[in-house]
Amino acid sequence: MRSSIVQPIKSLESRHHFSFSFFKKKKKNKKKKEKEKEIPQSWEKSCRLSFVFFIKTKTNFIIIIKKKKKKKKTAIVFNINTIAFQDVKQNYENGFGGDGNNMFMGTNTASFNPMKDIEVTSPPDDSVTVVKFSPSTLPSTYLIAGSWDNNVRCWEVQANGQTIPKAQQSHTGAILDADWSDDGTKVFTASCDKTVKMWDLASNQTVQIAQHDAPIKTVHWIKAPSYSCVMTGSWDKTLKFWDTRSPNPMMVINLPERCYCADVKYPMAVVGTAGRGLIIYQLENQPQEFRKIDSPLKFQHRCVSIFTDKKTNQPTGFALGSIEGRVAIQYVQPTNPKDNFTFKCHRSNGTTNAMQDIYAVNGIAFHPVHGTLSTVGSDGRFSFWDKDARTKLKNSEQFDQPLTTCAFNAQGNIFAYASSYDWSKGHEGFDPQRMKPHIFLRSCFEELKASSKKS
Repeated sequence: MRSSIVQPIKSLESRHHFSFSFFKKKKKNKKKKEKEKEIPQSWEKSCRLSFVFFIKTKTNFIIIIKKKKKKKKTAIVFNINTIAFQDVKQNYENGFGGDGNNMFMGTNTASFNPMKDIEVTSPPDDSVTVVKFSPSTLPSTYLIAGSWDNNVRCWEVQANGQTIPKAQQSHTGAILDADWSDDGTKVFTASCDKTVKMWDLASNQTVQIAQHDAPIKTVHWIKAPSYSCVMTGSWDKTLKFWDTRSPNPMMVINLPERCYCADVKYPMAVVGTAGRGLIIYQLENQPQEFRKIDSPLKFQHRCVSIFTDKKTNQPTGFALGSIEGRVAIQYVQPTNPKDNFTFKCHRSNGTTNAMQDIYAVNGIAFHPVHGTLSTVGSDGRFSFWDKDARTKLKNSEQFDQPLTTCAFNAQGNIFAYASSYDWSKGHEGFDPQRMKPHIFLRSCFEELKASSKKS
């Protein structure tokens, strides 16, 4: 036991030039230290620390602290059998205002609902891949969510924000995407089982309407004046368009690589592929390629969302998110080349040796009224942005796990987002006992109003 403690302490002693004679008398004070079960009450929130370091050994947790304006440093040992390491760190954060991104905090100890938003009842049992609200054509507001537990669920959202589970349907594989029909009577679900199903909500029946040779990553309903169809993008490197009454696709477009993300706002569609491919399609009369674009981002695309012109309400560009904690705002036909820009997001505030933790942007959604946008990331935060003023409107507190998807309702007064593990840190980063999927609803209309600042 002694060697396991003394070894890291010696390296610290030489590095920080202070003595740890405290540990050399460890045996004499052993009983006293093992009785220590919580951080001393004298550590008030008003304390100000200039240095904190955590060490975990096989038998003990060690906290080294230094108060400002005092040269003396103090080391406190907690026996591993009397207090959990997570509890020690949580008490530190709560008592001294840590933000969960501290360079000394190896893991996140944030709350599962730090924003105190309304939690959707009966959430999915596995990671949430998509949440979407019903269109404005329905008198009531409904929310659907697909997840890796192979199910798609539907809730009715009441005026007070409370949710009532209404129904659910399943695939034989994880559900990767979902969309509503324009009249709100049907839901389309894309799955790893290589199929798309159409769910008739009135009868609560499903029917398969699409098939690919690999998992289907995206599904979107297209309502055009001359036709209606479902667009599906797959890892089999094809984009297919389906009449829901026919077992065969209306059209098949070959993609240069696997489809990773897509969005549709008639008459425009955008598809992002592996290899940072980016293709814009025009949907008038019949779908056809409009333009290939060199990606403004240097790393893999994760999500894309089309935005519209505030005056004409026609799609004019899109926001593209990548795994590098960066979003690109891209206009299809910019009036000024400077209209296109990128900005950093979902990155840690603290730095270690000039290095910064960078997280994937998992979802982007544009507000239907204000035209501002939201992003959610693997850092466990959501942010609201004004692309025109090029400013951040709001940044959330940190959740205890990644945020995987988000959406606004048709009126723009409810923001839905899901917290669930995205496997960005592998199986080592997953704690099934603690990291349960959640879906939250937030009143957001005022928070998303455009900034008065001009770019």
